[in-house]
Amino acid sequence: MRYLTQPPHSETLEVLNIQQQEDLADLQQQISDGILSSSPQLPSLLLWNDEGIALFDRFSQSPPYYLNKKELEILAHQGDDIASRIPPNGVLIELGSGSLHKTSLILSACERQRRPVLYYALDVSIGELTESLTSLMKRMGPTQFVKVRGLLGTYDDCVAWLASDPKMVIQSSVTFLWMGNSIANLQPDDASLLLSRFSHICTKQGVRCQFIVAADACTHKTTIMAAYDTTKRPLHDFLLNGLRHANTVMGHNVFQTSDWTCAVEFNDRANVLNTYYIPRRDLQLDINGIAVEFRKGDQVLAITSGKWTEKDFHAVSVNAGLHIADTWRDMSRIYCKNVPNPASR
Repeated sequence: MRYLTQPPHSETLEVLNIQQQEDLADLQQQISDGILSSSPQLPSLLLWNDEGIALFDRFSQSPPYYLNKKELEILAHQGDDIASRIPPNGVLIELGSGSLHKTSLILSACERQRRPVLYYALDVSIGELTESLTSLMKRMGPTQFVKVRGLLGTYDDCVAWLASDPKMVIQSSVTFLWMGNSIANLQPDDASLLLSRFSHICTKQGVRCQFIVAADACTHKTTIMAAYDTTKRPLHDFLLNGLRHANTVMGHNVFQTSDWTCAVEFNDRANVLNTYYIPRRDLQLDINGIAVEFRKGDQVLAITSGKWTEKDFHAVSVNAGLHIADTWRDMSRIYCKNVPNPASR
């Protein structure tokens, strides 16, 4: 079902609900399957409800979290060049939009360049989406060339939406914007598959497309571990909110947050940071009537964050049938914005 939502505090903001189905039962099943698996894990989607997005935004402002500062550095020095790569009269779709602080720098550059752009922010939280878009429009003020819309849904919903009625969205070209290293929350093969699905939809419809994708290339373990310090409240609160969200989804208190803490491990061979929930004591959880035991110190995977070198990102792009047309780097060369385009066929 598709419909436009008009938030009561903004008469001009349009948010299109592109959710394909009610996914509560599916998320419940993912929680059950994950906890019952031989390598216990919880779906990372649990972290991104309204409260979780707000907590992550607070965490991303913490001084040791270098990703936010490095991305802002790139946008401050090269934002005009990045904006110039977005074709005029094209569509810009941001995948997992978040707070939009950094996005405003690109859109403001488009406005200065008198570059007509129809911007869609995709997110799974209606509260955060409307609040972020409203703040964005206030920061930018009246615009002549940049038009702003919202999309409520997941990556899969966005693929289905474009496939079902692309001419409603795309007139001449589409640029997919993926900020904040979000791509590396996926496994490399899954990231390649998602990129190729978006590319295939555009190719099938005869529409030009490109991607602007941020990737954290830092492999310095000390820097990474300092940025993701789970003993500090911003990150700790963000992660435990995922357990509270799981309780809401399951309809009862499966997890008592006081029984859990969090920890991170960096695998320097795979360039992956894994974040875990750790029980503080021996526990027995009720998962749909099945008793599941956890020992103190066991690990339940919460989320992964790849730290992809340029070689790693190149491999992800090639596997998606894309080639990297350009790359912007911060001065210390640990963070990149890449432009993978469809390879010539």
